[in-house]
Amino acid sequence: MQELGLLESLLQLPHQRLTTIGGKFGDFSFQAANFSRVPGPCKFIALMPQWDFLNFLSVRAKNFPAFDLRMQHAVVQFAGPAPQPVAGLFQVNAFVPSGLGSGAVPIQVKFGAASSQSGVTVFVK
Repeated sequence: MQELGLLESLLQLPHQRLTTIGGKFGDFSFQAANFSRVPGPCKFIALMPQWDFLNFLSVRAKNFPAFDLRMQHAVVQFAGPAPQPVAGLFQVNAFVPSGLGSGAVPIQVKFGAASSQSGVTVFVK
């Protein structure tokens, strides 16, 4: 975050600072890590709710043209040849994100360097 110039604004979000990690087994106490010795401006790990951090990133990412943030992606269960052997037919089974809404939704399927044609839509109920 420091190298991107985002550290100061990130630390404005509510967070807890973790400077050491340790534990206790019976009467034996130990320290597993001490971040006060880490080189750099932050001698701690900032703990914050994941949604706060992700919202922070999504807003700031717009300032970095090379950054590609993809949200509301479907989870692919299966991708491969269709069960009926038809030359060139590829089947994709996926869970659609719950917040996507309903109606015609544009999709694009990417697999390695290959991708589906643009302008394809699926109807979500």
